[in-house]
Amino acid sequence: LVASGARTTSGNGSDYDTEGLKDVIIFLNVSAASGTSPTLDVKIQGKDPVSGSYVDLCSFAQKTTTGTAIVALGTGASNTTETDDAWENPLPKTIRAAWTIGGTNPSFTFSLGITGKS
Repeated sequence: LVASGARTTSGNGSDYDTEGLKDVIIFLNVSAASGTSPTLDVKIQGKDPVSGSYVDLCSFAQKTTTGTAIVALGTGASNTTETDDAWENPLPKTIRAAWTIGGTNPSFTFSLGITGKS
């Protein structure tokens, strides 16, 4: 979903087509974090095919340092966030990642990988 890179501001990833997939696992890998009280909030959004607007589907627990985490989405997903219960809904055709970076002079190097099954 998002290639590894250093980021200092909030942003969005590109649209990702999930057509033909029933389930996906998304991997967050934070390999560097700096600044004063840095925070990184990452969510996965689905795109409304009619309006083109995005709706939040799930989120990762807030990151303040390096580490990894996963979330699962889809009909067979056991969770939608690191702490949520089962969510049994189909994937939207288009998803993307969105992130919010906070703190004083924050910088996070992170990537978001995705794998899925049909």
